[in-house]
Amino acid sequence: MLASHLAHLESSGLVRLAQVEPELEYLFRHALIQDAAYESLLRADRKRLHLQVGEGLERTYPDRLAELAPLLAPHFDLGGDPVRALRYFTLAGDEAARLYANVEAIQHYTHALALIQQLTSPPPAATLIHLYISLGMALELNSQIEAAFVYYVELSALSQTHNDQRMELAALLARAKLHSAPTIKFDPAQAEALLTRAQAIAHALADYAAEADIYWNLLLLKKNTNDLEQAIVYAERGQAIARQHNLRERLAFILNDLGGTYANQNQLEASRAMLEEARVLWRELGNQPMLADNLGNSAITYFLLGDYAQALTVSAEAYTVSAAIGNLWGQAFSRAASVYLYFERGEPGTAIETMEDSVGLVLRSGLQLVKAAVQADLAWMYAATGAFDRARVWADQARAVLSPALPPLFRTWAYAHLARYEIACGHLDQAERDHAAVADSFQIENLGWVASFGLFIGAVELALARQDYPRAIATADQLLARLKKFHVRPYVAETIYLQAQAYRALGDHASAQSLLAEAQTIAESMAARRALWLIHTARAELAVEHGETAQAIFHRAQVREIIHLIAANCPPDLRESFLNQPSVRVITAANLS
Repeated sequence: MLASHLAHLESSGLVRLAQVEPELEYLFRHALIQDAAYESLLRADRKRLHLQVGEGLERTYPDRLAELAPLLAPHFDLGGDPVRALRYFTLAGDEAARLYANVEAIQHYTHALALIQQLTSPPPAATLIHLYISLGMALELNSQIEAAFVYYVELSALSQTHNDQRMELAALLARAKLHSAPTIKFDPAQAEALLTRAQAIAHALADYAAEADIYWNLLLLKKNTNDLEQAIVYAERGQAIARQHNLRERLAFILNDLGGTYANQNQLEASRAMLEEARVLWRELGNQPMLADNLGNSAITYFLLGDYAQALTVSAEAYTVSAAIGNLWGQAFSRAASVYLYFERGEPGTAIETMEDSVGLVLRSGLQLVKAAVQADLAWMYAATGAFDRARVWADQARAVLSPALPPLFRTWAYAHLARYEIACGHLDQAERDHAAVADSFQIENLGWVASFGLFIGAVELALARQDYPRAIATADQLLARLKKFHVRPYVAETIYLQAQAYRALGDHASAQSLLAEAQTIAESMAARRALWLIHTARAELAVEHGETAQAIFHRAQVREIIHLIAANCPPDLRESFLNQPSVRVITAANLS
């Protein structure tokens, strides 16, 4: 009977067959026809039909229930079976989360939570923990940090209602993570309090996985408050627990952030080792967001070691992985090393375009705490390329969000590059104020690569601009000692160049010439064109002062070639500002004969 009715409807053009598996499906010619047909059924008949379809699918495809969960869940929901609907919405959420379809995962988990109110008895605590934590994670990966936090707080309240310590522990760890990481919920004091409470519960429950998680969170907290030595202590404790109890995912998390901590502490070989071990685990575990994070951190380490080819390779993979799963923060972070690499190699257009894309991704990702830092970077890059009007826009935006509440690393990073921007603009008093805002950072041995080196290079530039040449030389010596100690290759040529300029201003041309030759060798080995054109310019000027015409012609020719390469890597508007800088015009207008 049903078959003949369907055949009649199909022949009349009201419906057409769409598929026969996993369930017979027809498409209506118009949505209004479908609505009318559905509404013509009695409510009891609708429920009965939905229930029958759901049960029929269960019987027919018992080995495909996870795959069919998005179909099964609404049938049991509309069929009046909230228990099975809850099960299948949860399975559908898990499957979507596995595929990093975060929007779909959020929808399924939200439906599942709504069904709990229809149950005659509450679900097991493990079910509630799974739903709330899974929904929170999907929201985090979808850059909805505030929404995730709301669910974690709700789980915490439920734990009190149910008097369930495992539920409370899960909620404490989820909240502490958002307070420990550089998210909009960053709050070190709150994170510390939550982790102290979590530690007591984990110890009472002999929950080793939770203990490892707690040490990982403490590692995050101390890393982001710049207490790097204590961060490493906590990492070692967590690592020992994870290895002893074969907690591979926990171990991967700890190794991953320990690698980033070692990079911030400029222990680059240790950083590389930790990150490479963690990367193997992430690939085995199939955790794509953390693989992307690992690759982004690794790119920074390779960059600092001067392995530019490897830095670009892993940076590109990090971006590809992040884009494939829609991870906005991963896409932004993946480019951190490549931005500086492009800029140092004389590709300011690519560097600035990449950084501007990253700013947009940072803002959409919810990680607002790094906003000032990347905006300050852009201000300095534009100023260094002569585009002062555009630089000012980014500098003003960075200052608008600067706050003492920012983690020390990001606050110092922002002020360091704002100071360099002001020096490039000739605003030395403001540059002095920016340095004074983070003066204590000069006393911190392990500040982190971007903030530390930018801060010290800016201090050398400021001393030169103030004509305090002895201070410029001393500060450059201090920075070079740090770079040598940590085996950092970028920034060395630029620092030596600046020091040479100070010796030259003091009339010690022999020292200046020797240092410039050394800087040139280093810059050439790294294809650091931004430093090279400054070095060749200084060597040409020294040659002119000593009447060495042939040398002056040679170095000016080198500068012209580099300038043309840099200009070719700029979009038209940026090319114009770069070529109009006085230091560039002097060379391009010079007579080489």
